[in-house]
Amino acid sequence: MKLISYALTDVGRFRDHNEDSFLQRDDLGLYGVADGMGGHTAGEQASRLAVTAVEAALSATTASERQALVAAVGQATKTASAEIFSAGERNPDLEGMGTTLTVLWFRGGRVYLSHVGDSRAYLYRDGAVKQLSLDHTWVNEQVRSGQMTEAEAKGSQYRHVITRSVGFERNVEVDTLAQTVEAGDLYLLCSDGLSNYFSEEILADVFAQTFYRNLPSRLVDLANTCGGEDNITALVVQVCNDTGST
Repeated sequence: MKLISYALTDVGRFRDHNEDSFLQRDDLGLYGVADGMGGHTAGEQASRLAVTAVEAALSATTASERQALVAAVGQATKTASAEIFSAGERNPDLEGMGTTLTVLWFRGGRVYLSHVGDSRAYLYRDGAVKQLSLDHTWVNEQVRSGQMTEAEAKGSQYRHVITRSVGFERNVEVDTLAQTVEAGDLYLLCSDGLSNYFSEEILADVFAQTFYRNLPSRLVDLANTCGGEDNITALVVQVCNDTGST
């Protein structure tokens, strides 16, 4: 199978700098999106450190078995957290910085997910979109525990409060997932500056009506039209049988 990816990041309509970073390595089957936080340039540095650390760790791995690959992608995120935390210790201006980090790694007919925070990974298959990652946010925890409805969560002033991030502490709990890849699959990695505006049903409609190479720009334009309150990053990965793309 051949992987073809397209990506775009945008500052949005109200921010004066972009704290999102993305990783796009078709040759390694490795992709990631990180949304930094920490003020000034700290968030930007945290997100860049995250994707750089993951790239370095996974490009050097010799793992080949399924369980070892799951462990490797999770450990890469843990390594990124430790490196960001250490950078904050060395530089008081960067202390307390952190980032979300969502990674997809394609190996041997499977995709391996590593995830912390509220950036998202989606799968588009057979005309439907499914969220693969779980938001680490206060409102999502309230919804899952039955303390808040989905509608209440969308309108909550606390919907942007994340409960888990990479680099804020040296050690971080990482969600991992492995699943079989099928030809024709389309994966989307995005920051919450995009996902905040779209349901899975709306994303499916956009995917069905847009050439895949145009999807990042289309999604960014739509997010800006809907408000553009945050930085926006969209990275799509198309799984093909041949060299063709749509």
